[in-house]
Amino acid sequence: MKKISIVFILMVLSTAIFAQEARNIFFDTPKKEKEKYVFTTSWRIVASYVQDWQKSNSTYPDTYLHGGKIGALVDFSLPYHMSLQTGVNYALTGNYNNQHWRSISAETTQEEYIHHQLLKHTLEIPVHLYYNQQLWKQLRLFFLTGPNFQIGLAYSDNITNNLSDGAKNWLEKNGLFTEKYDKYKEKELYRFNFQWTVGGGLEWDKYRIFGTYNFGLNNLVNNYPHNSTSFSAQMREWSWSAGFAICL
Repeated sequence: MKKISIVFILMVLSTAIFAQEARNIFFDTPKKEKEKYVFTTSWRIVASYVQDWQKSNSTYPDTYLHGGKIGALVDFSLPYHMSLQTGVNYALTGNYNNQHWRSISAETTQEEYIHHQLLKHTLEIPVHLYYNQQLWKQLRLFFLTGPNFQIGLAYSDNITNNLSDGAKNWLEKNGLFTEKYDKYKEKELYRFNFQWTVGGGLEWDKYRIFGTYNFGLNNLVNNYPHNSTSFSAQMREWSWSAGFAICL
């Protein structure tokens, strides 16, 4: 009888323990406390190399611009390892090329060309969603995507020409510049450019290295040539960049 009592007590205790564990598993919050979301903001200084690619149809020349970009950005933390980043970037890019022309005048055999020295100033407002994943200790991998709004400040074409009078007169008659001008002020290009950004990188402590690619979505050509309506010129600006950021 004593043995039966002991067995019965053990059975009751086992049942009670099992019931408590089952309750913990199916109904209660796990013992390990879940990571709590805390809203924070952080400021970053960004610097990067950038290359713009102005891709067009056959009526407008393709152009590559190289340069740099600096900015001040702010991150807003979100749940599930995500954050939202925005701020302002300033980009300065440029390039040069020679545009050759066949001599129009039969009286001259000189090589005719226009030398273009391009310089573009741009403000950017990114609105990017980040996803962060910890790899090891303070090392994190991140991905980003979102819109990038560009506003053109100035886009100068410093022209030096080596043209015969006949070629120069023909170009000017058809609305093409042979002297220095600004593509925005002369309404050759629209100032606003809407892009979509994808990218990623690595973060260690307060330092980031990253790469991004921007897809241009709207046509930038406003009027080219300036006095011609015989065709519709199309151009979109894509770009990629690689750089680093420091959290303040």
